[in-house]
Amino acid sequence: MQEVDLEGANEKDTANDSPHSVQEAGLKPDHSKTFRHRDGLGRIYEGPPDDRFLNPLDGTVKELVVQCTDALYRGPKKSTYKRTFIRNVSPITLQIATWPISHIYDEPRSRSKKLWDNIRWAVGIPGLAATGTIVNHGNYDPFPYRYWGSCKVSRNMLEEGTPSSGANLYAARNNRILEPKYLCIVGDEQFGRRKLVSEWKNDLENQSHHGKCPEYLFIAYTTEHFNHSSGPDMQALHAIATTATRSAGLIAYWVGASCMQRENVEDDVFRISDVVRGAHSMAIVIGPGARDVQGQSSTKSMLQHWGERLWTLPEALLISSKRPISVYRRGYQEPLLVPKNQFAAMAWADSTMTRELIDHYEGNLTLTRLELVTIAIQCLFARQRGEYLPGDHSYALMGLLRIRPKIDATDTQFQAFARLSLANDSDMLLERLMCISPAHPAQHWSSVSDAYGINVWDIYPACQIAGVCSDDTVLVDGAFGATIHWDKFQKVANTRRKRSWKRLAIQAMLHGAPHYFVIGMVLFRAGWDIRKHWALFFESIGIILIATACCVFVSSPYLTRLLYGGRFWGTQAFLFGFEGYLDIETIESQIFGHRMGRLRWSLYGSSLSRHRKNDFGESIGVDPTTDPLTRQKAEHALTNTISDSMRIFTLVDTNTMTVTMFEAVKPPVVVLLCGAEGGMQRAIACSYDWTTGTCYRETVLRMETPVLEKMSRVERFRFGMNRAS
Repeated sequence: MQEVDLEGANEKDTANDSPHSVQEAGLKPDHSKTFRHRDGLGRIYEGPPDDRFLNPLDGTVKELVVQCTDALYRGPKKSTYKRTFIRNVSPITLQIATWPISHIYDEPRSRSKKLWDNIRWAVGIPGLAATGTIVNHGNYDPFPYRYWGSCKVSRNMLEEGTPSSGANLYAARNNRILEPKYLCIVGDEQFGRRKLVSEWKNDLENQSHHGKCPEYLFIAYTTEHFNHSSGPDMQALHAIATTATRSAGLIAYWVGASCMQRENVEDDVFRISDVVRGAHSMAIVIGPGARDVQGQSSTKSMLQHWGERLWTLPEALLISSKRPISVYRRGYQEPLLVPKNQFAAMAWADSTMTRELIDHYEGNLTLTRLELVTIAIQCLFARQRGEYLPGDHSYALMGLLRIRPKIDATDTQFQAFARLSLANDSDMLLERLMCISPAHPAQHWSSVSDAYGINVWDIYPACQIAGVCSDDTVLVDGAFGATIHWDKFQKVANTRRKRSWKRLAIQAMLHGAPHYFVIGMVLFRAGWDIRKHWALFFESIGIILIATACCVFVSSPYLTRLLYGGRFWGTQAFLFGFEGYLDIETIESQIFGHRMGRLRWSLYGSSLSRHRKNDFGESIGVDPTTDPLTRQKAEHALTNTISDSMRIFTLVDTNTMTVTMFEAVKPPVVVLLCGAEGGMQRAIACSYDWTTGTCYRETVLRMETPVLEKMSRVERFRFGMNRAS
């Protein structure tokens, strides 16, 4: 990105500080790169990678202009989008009509101030109100999205084009192995000899086993202690493994250094879990590593170093609990025997969570599918990556599940997990992770830490993952969505379920007064031109109409407030956004022309929302900046010079008449309702990367469930949890 000359920009903006000015983006896109976008109607746009959104009026991709507070407009220019002032969009006539009563106070007024009030009242006489019109049948503006690309892997095989070898989801199969391919057979030699199990079974000397695989010891170790490229390390590892096998009364052992084929690592890596399941028992071999001080490190500390390795978790979970786990230390003869149910506290830092997994596999504690996968993925991603493939965390998890997709070496961590999630019934864990509101901006996609403090199983998804795409994205179907308007507020039409007789009379007087006046003048003038016995009648009617019109004119500001004041039964649904913070009275004045108490702060709309109970025990939303920490964030955002840091935004929902303040890096241009939780909808607020057609999660808001009635379904959309840096 190229930075503009801030001093020159400041001079330009100072000279053109009009309500209609648009400030250029402080960070310019790289114009040497050109990208292509195809909208829902097939129209093509090409241009540099600037910030854009899908216009709900015509479906085209247009430049994003964000209205912001005056302080932000004149502050540091470090945004990637254009900015403009917040404009008052209420009808001019309504602004004029409410101007006389916009500063009425309850306390006594001085004579000079009363005189000024009278002058304002006189100016407001011509004000006859007008409001916006109903559009989209009163519904939110839709999100006119269409995805034209293809998926790396689809849930439905019919949507595949010509998939690469092993890429299709239907390559998933229950490909468990009943026995290992290789074992190290212990004989009279110093070390065990690697041998094909099939050859061993066909050997005439082993016919007494009736074709069964010999019982074997599973050897667990870490390359930190035993380096594969070191001859002495490998000799020591096999020597200890041979000793442990003989001590267990067995004739074979399995060790990854010898029994896994490097040329077939993609097939062998997920078979480790089956090898562990079939093992007689497990022996862990440890030794001083690079982090261990010679002669000073304890067995427990070296065992904890072993426990940091990714594959140690499924190894310890799946091994039989009938026999204790043997821990052999290099240079020591006698092993340390650890019962499986006590192993977590000794080997793992996250012993609380891993103990739950051990108890589940021992049958002492039954976890649901969702709980099992959720806890397992948190434990696995807390460990270091293995030495095989980028998707090792998911491949390690694969060993705990029934259906195993064929491994693709080109998969990233996210793609491997998404592929696994599609193949197995994991209670829509990935869909639930989509709806998680990250507790901090750098949170990993696999984390279940939610800013609202809920558990992942409290979320009920309302969408479905249809496929896995490139760049750590997925194709999502079934969500409801609505476009957020950032460039300006719009006039909001309102409806009432029932008009009172008083309001009907006021409306007739206000809208009929000009006609009354004209008709009265015509009748009064006509009285001069007709015979005497009709003149008095016409003049009387004319005077009455003129007098009535004049009374309405004089009282029009007051009548206007009576007519358009109060609460709305229904309003045109819009989502308006602006950058920064304003008090709710100012926001309402900008949209409706006056402070009438119609808007309210959302109680639980975002992590910044605040509420309290009043004297009657009712929950009411309060200004988020009453919280000192939130106020500090809002003030810091005014002088923020880091382009990819969190900013303060405000969302106005004219359907529920709520205002929500939230944090995000970029202004989200659409809300996608993908799930429900705690009696409210999880609304994923997304920015739009038009260069790839991807909706990226910026934050997750909570919206009232009735908003679903005024939202439309969104076509299958490409979704990413984290925008690539």
